[in-house]
Amino acid sequence: MFYFLMLGFFVIISTMCKKNAHKIIVTLSYFILLLFASFRFGIGIDYFNFHAFYIFAPSLSSGDVLNSIHAHQFEPVFIFLMMIFRHFNLPFTAFIAFCAFVSLSLIFYTIQKYSSNRTMSLLAFFACYYMIYIESALRQGLAMAIFIYAFYSFLHRGKLIKYYLLIILGMTMHTSLVIAFFIPILIKINNEFFFNLRNIIFMIAISFALIPIMPILLMQIDSLLFNGRNYSYFIDTNFFIMAILYRLTMLAFSVFLYIKSKDNLSEIELKCLKVYIGGILIYFSFSPMAILSRLTEYLMFIDIIFIPSILIHFSLKQRRVFKAALVCIFIILFTNDIESFVQNRRYIGLNNVFDYRYITIFNKEDKYDMLRCNIAINRYFRHERRRN
Repeated sequence: MFYFLMLGFFVIISTMCKKNAHKIIVTLSYFILLLFASFRFGIGIDYFNFHAFYIFAPSLSSGDVLNSIHAHQFEPVFIFLMMIFRHFNLPFTAFIAFCAFVSLSLIFYTIQKYSSNRTMSLLAFFACYYMIYIESALRQGLAMAIFIYAFYSFLHRGKLIKYYLLIILGMTMHTSLVIAFFIPILIKINNEFFFNLRNIIFMIAISFALIPIMPILLMQIDSLLFNGRNYSYFIDTNFFIMAILYRLTMLAFSVFLYIKSKDNLSEIELKCLKVYIGGILIYFSFSPMAILSRLTEYLMFIDIIFIPSILIHFSLKQRRVFKAALVCIFIILFTNDIESFVQNRRYIGLNNVFDYRYITIFNKEDKYDMLRCNIAINRYFRHERRRN
């Protein structure tokens, strides 16, 4: 119930907390989530996989550092950070805490500075992104944190050089951030053309029509450029109905917002709308390919600030309805994420999502028998016992 209690807390403060207390609440929540992420054990689908890469990461004293980095399958700065922590003989938990600190600091700084509805932004982040990109996909979590900071701090202020430099840095954490290079082009599209209802319907139809074609096209490109190295990404296809329905709902909401309030929307809000809608349309084409669909998460990650902030353009009654609808959607998505974690991690004795345990580094030995013995988990405990 630990996660659901946390979710309940964020739901309550997003709907009942007075605005003059938002900054303090968000700051307090930052420290809570930082401790939450730093002291976790085995939480997140990739936790033990990252540990395996960590213990086999080359040392800074191994000789040719550049060749060691090049030979590794991770992006250069990410593996270099691992090498630094390994060089000082720091435990994997310290590396996990460092990743959480960098990601959460950039995200919370951006929320504090740019969101006009901070507690709603906090709820959106925790419900939709925290468990996946802070507790599991560490590399992309770092890249997403760098992106949202770069987007709000530099792109919409026209500081393209600083924006691109940060995007390049983010790509050294996760190369998928390359998609952010095309965002300045996207936001230059004429508003009347982009937000035309016929054009949007046409683009939706094209996006769904590309679904069966896209894997074949990408396999051909991969074969020509990378000798089929990424073939597995294109054949592992699944439809995530809940994710598609969520994005269709948010697309309808975004179009409705533009039609109703286009004369009142600021320049940054119009840019955000273009990026957000563009991300949804690209997602539809990639939706069966889970790995590739995560490319579009950068374009939609801005919703943690953008969606709560634009509620100001609605009447008080409409605002309450939209807030209630968003809260319901967030709870459903949050529950769906935990269910997927339970299925992937395969805990012993779990009957439903409410049994999903928050295990800490302080009681990991007691909880070892909860996890089905697999190679990665056994390797973790063997390594830790040798260290001690």
